Amino acid sequence: MTLRDAAAIVGVAELAPVRTPEPGATAVQYFLRVAHDAIVDSGLGHDDIDGLMIAPTFEGAPLEPRVTPAAEVLDQARQLAGVAAATEILGAPDTLEVDGPRLARALANLLDNAAKFSPAESEILLRAVPALLHGDGASVEAVALSVLDRGPGVAAQDRERIFAPFEQAGDVMTGKPAGLGMGLHEARAVARAHGGTLELHDRPGGGSEFRLTVPLRAVPVPGEALRV
Repeated sequence: MTLRDAAAIVGVAELAPVRTPEPGATAVQYFLRVAHDAIVDSGLGHDDIDGLMIAPTFEGAPLEPRVTPAAEVLDQARQLAGVAAATEILGAPDTLEVDGPRLARALANLLDNAAKFSPAESEILLRAVPALLHGDGASVEAVALSVLDRGPGVAAQDRERIFAPFEQAGDVMTGKPAGLGMGLHEARAVARAHGGTLELHDRPGGGSEFRLTVPLRAVPVPGEALRV
C-alpha cells in the first residue's frame, strides 16, 4: 500500500454516501467510519485496510475533571452505547472528580464491544467498586469501572494486541463484527490520560472483564494526549 494508494482511499471516502453520525461520535470518529466503509466498498481485503494505518493524529482538548456523580457516568455510558447493561455500584464513592463525558464515552466503547461478542440475551454488567492504583512507591484511592460479559473471551497472547489502533477481538476469533477497531484503543487512552489503567481479565464462569481504573481525583498525565 503506497502513499498514492492511501490518498486514493481518502478520495473514495469523499464520494461515500452520507451517513448519520452515531450518538456521541466525534468528528474524527465520524470521518474514520465513513473512510472505513469506503475502503470496504472498494473491495480491498482486511490486510490492505490494516496496512493503510491512517490512524488519527489530532490532539484532543485537555481533560476537564469535574466532580461528577458516579451513577451519572454509568448511565451516560449505557445511553451512548445503547446497551441494556445491568449496573452495580458496590461500595464505590457517590462522586468522582473526572472528565465525565470522556469517561462515559470510554465505558460506552467497552459496552459496545461486549455487546458485539456476547450471546443474545446474555447479561452484560457495568460495575463500580473501590480500588487502589499503585505506582512510584505509593497507592492512590481509585474506582474500578468494569464491563463484564459472557462472550468467548480473548486468548492470552492477544490481550494487548486488541488495544492497538484498528485491531479487534474479531481478528483473532471466528467471525469479525462490524467496527473500525478504535474503541478499545480510545478507552485505554482515556484511562491513561486520567492517570489510570484499562486491563482485560477473565470473568469467573466464562466471559471477559474489561476493568477501567481511575483515581477518585483525576490528575491529567502529561504526554498522554487524547487523539480521538
